[in-house]
Amino acid sequence: AINKIDKPEANVEKTKIGLAEHGIYLEGFGGQIPFAEISAKAGTGVDHLLELVLLVAELENWTGDAKKSAEGFVIEAHLDPQRGISATLVIKNGTLKKGDYITAGGACASTRILENFRGEIIEKATFSSPIHIVGWNKLPQIGATFKTWFTKREAEAYANKARADETRPNNKKIATTTETATEENFTWIPLVIKSDTGGTSEALALEIKKIKTENAALKIVRQEVGAISETDVKAAGAGGLIVGFNVKTDSEAAAAAEQIGISIKNFDIIYKLTEWLHKELERRRPRQTVEEMSGEFKILKIFSQGHKRQIVGGKIITGLAKVGENFYVHRRTEVIGEGLILNLEKAKNKVGEVEAGVECGALVESKTEIVAGDVLEIFRMIEK
Repeated sequence: AINKIDKPEANVEKTKIGLAEHGIYLEGFGGQIPFAEISAKAGTGVDHLLELVLLVAELENWTGDAKKSAEGFVIEAHLDPQRGISATLVIKNGTLKKGDYITAGGACASTRILENFRGEIIEKATFSSPIHIVGWNKLPQIGATFKTWFTKREAEAYANKARADETRPNNKKIATTTETATEENFTWIPLVIKSDTGGTSEALALEIKKIKTENAALKIVRQEVGAISETDVKAAGAGGLIVGFNVKTDSEAAAAAEQIGISIKNFDIIYKLTEWLHKELERRRPRQTVEEMSGEFKILKIFSQGHKRQIVGGKIITGLAKVGENFYVHRRTEVIGEGLILNLEKAKNKVGEVEAGVECGALVESKTEIVAGDVLEIFRMIEK
């Protein structure tokens, strides 16, 4: 489905091109994948989409067995302040009944409360049905597959094994903003993400991974649903960052963060969150001072020479000469000294800079005695 076609900036053709660039070719655009243009908000095209799904299911001979135990996928999860952890699932096959036990990775729940997509309590649901389950022991991951069990013991044993597998060091992968970052090339900044739903959390992580700078990266050390707590502050550590999306910050967390110098920011718009993180990363990244060549000054005449200071005349042959910039003294093929431009004059007027092709006078400071024919290679020190 190509959604949001009701928006003024909607561009279906651009979407098709973008999909093709990633190897997804739609019908009428070089491929055989059917699609529907819809607006979920306005309801436009939804009926056509449902008809298309039924048609494809019939052509592909997709079938289900209602007698089997239910299995499927987690499509959303969030922490409800009143009801606890809840998740929305889609049943791929089988039947889920009230009283069954369900696992999704290391998360486990009893289907004491089984709701359909309208929020109505139901006794059972079968394949292709979206359902809502409340009462998980932990937040299930978006996209995780779920299974059902007849007994609590079976479900807990499976969930415990899954949690143990998740915590093994060789299975654990820390998300960073770049796949090629190494400890030698980057400064790592710990980041904790807290959001209102699991889907939002996944979307935030994807956007944050796009944030890159030359020599620093964000390392996501904690990514959960719920309010920002003191535990999150401990996870970020001194110098870390915590971002929240549509969540609150506990007073204890705010106090602890202020004490050890951790920045906490809450947002309700994703691009503002990523903008802030990019600025923080840019501000915190290690910098190095380097020389940047800005021009060459050919010396034609010496007007006076004193202790370390000389008044010289000549022509800017490339680039610019600016007051306050440094230079190397080149004589023939060798660098014999260095110095600083203290003053510049053009047509007997003091100026801040002189461009290429213009003759000027300059008061310079250097331990090296400059002579006619020397070339001053002008440079500035900049931070990168």
